[in-house]
Amino acid sequence: MEPAPAEEAQAPSAHSLDDALRLWRRVERHFSESGSVVYSEAVQSLSSAHYYSRGSADARAFIDKCMARIVHVLLEQDPADLDKDDIECVEQALLRSLRIVAEDLDRIGDSGVCSSLGVLGLNRIGDNGVCKTLEGLKHMFMRAKNYYKEMNQFDRGEGPQLRRRMIAEFQKMHGFRNLLAYLNPRVNTTQFPDMSLTWSLLQAVHDTYIACPAHN
Repeated sequence: MEPAPAEEAQAPSAHSLDDALRLWRRVERHFSESGSVVYSEAVQSLSSAHYYSRGSADARAFIDKCMARIVHVLLEQDPADLDKDDIECVEQALLRSLRIVAEDLDRIGDSGVCSSLGVLGLNRIGDNGVCKTLEGLKHMFMRAKNYYKEMNQFDRGEGPQLRRRMIAEFQKMHGFRNLLAYLNPRVNTTQFPDMSLTWSLLQAVHDTYIACPAHN
């Protein structure tokens, strides 16, 4: 019997866990051989890993090992060089990753473990209460990423607009509230994020504040 899927995740194109396992291994192998990822497989692999993340140790391992790397590679691309389908894949992969981070933070809370145990207790996130997917969030919120830069040859503004959308979506998911709940008990501990992650998060909070003057 296959592990139970995450409740809010939509069914991926790879319907069975066996299909998903083959996809995750292919993506990992591609990373090790070329340091890159196929755009469509970025979406499919993250979607299937999210779908099975509550009950599959392999899904959880793929997320912890590969999600941040996928996000980093996608955001180093120049959107001017991508066609419409590629841009759609980048957006969907990033939004899926954002959902994964938000759900991880929600389940960790202050205790470092999920609020309820799934199959075999496999929905524990990270080691010793550390949210490993925050590294992916750092990349998604970082202004300096190549994909987000304004460029003369790319005047449609999809890059910067996508970053603003990511921040807004994270806020709708109560991500900032759960992030604060995660960070507070970790102040002055080795589990507090490093400076690069902290700076990226501060940029996102600042941009949210500027974008919502009614909340000032």
